[in-house]
Amino acid sequence: MTKLIILGSSNAIATRNHENAYMVLAGETRTVLIDSPHNPLLRLKEIGIDYDDVTDLVLTHFHPDHVSGI
Repeated sequence: MTKLIILGSSNAIATRNHENAYMVLAGETRTVLIDSPHNPLLRLKEIGIDYDDVTDLVLTHFHPDHVSGI
């Protein structure tokens, strides 16, 4: 079953406890990272996804709060 996992939901100005908006769509054969603010490696590890398992990256638009982690 495919799961949508919200990793952050803040607006353009993140705080220490509330990251910019990004998410993972985790399926049986593909794992899609949607946007990549800052460094997503720690959050991916926290939810049990190894960065090497990410098969696709979708950037919704080219603002720093969505692409600075690539």
